[in-house]
Amino acid sequence: MASAQGGAVRKEEAFMEELTKQSNPQTEMLFAGYMYNKSNPKKPMHLHADKIWSGEIYKDYNFPEVLDETDERASFALKADWGDVIKSAVVYSLKTGEHHFNHYAFLLAWSYNFVQGRRVRKVYVRCGLLENFSKINWENVEKELDASTPSSSYIDALTRTSVKAHIDANVVYADFM
Repeated sequence: MASAQGGAVRKEEAFMEELTKQSNPQTEMLFAGYMYNKSNPKKPMHLHADKIWSGEIYKDYNFPEVLDETDERASFALKADWGDVIKSAVVYSLKTGEHHFNHYAFLLAWSYNFVQGRRVRKVYVRCGLLENFSKINWENVEKELDASTPSSSYIDALTRTSVKAHIDANVVYADFM
């Protein structure tokens, strides 16, 4: 297990190094994300919705359409000019059966910027039945995000789904379970 995690860390570091080489660090700030599908039973997750309040997708590192059922991470990257904010959210869906009680959603929202020379990192997560995410109130999500901290976790009592996320430096890591 430790060697698998070590391999993932090396891949993530290599991904960030490659992004940094491609960017202009004097004028741009980059933010990356790594999402892990740890669902049981193992089924693919699909992008259900996304929201970009500020910042933009960096090159072709868009939010993945599918999070495979393997233990591999899915990644994305965003950029903004120095002094701006990177603030976005994604929702992934998971279907483990035909009944609507077997349709789940996982929300991950984050923001990243510099204020008076220090990093301000925030992450907000929620999960539950997919039907509860059919009409997402992005204003409410943004308010919850603005009031959050660099780490967040949530367990839905009804579905027993969970999501946890944290931001280190300029990278968000999220586990959807």
